[in-house]
Amino acid sequence: MAIDPDIVNRYSQARHTRDQAAAAAPDSATDPAFLEAQEDFREALSAYLLDLEINGMSVPADLQSELDALTDVSEPPANG
Repeated sequence: MAIDPDIVNRYSQARHTRDQAAAAAPDSATDPAFLEAQEDFREALSAYLLDLEINGMSVPADLQSELDALTDVSEPPANG
């Protein structure tokens, strides 16, 4: 089965937007536009990887690592 072209397009656009926001932000760690673009990219990447898995394709290790890193940063610490 082919992967969903809408998901691929969203992933590609989100990566491009995030990269542009990073280049434009003097301090991307606190820049609201970058942080929003980063979160949108995380969501798009997650959907892209899920679509690959659903369609029986292997997930590239570099993309999985990138998602893992984004998820670790974006999730709030657990209250314990």
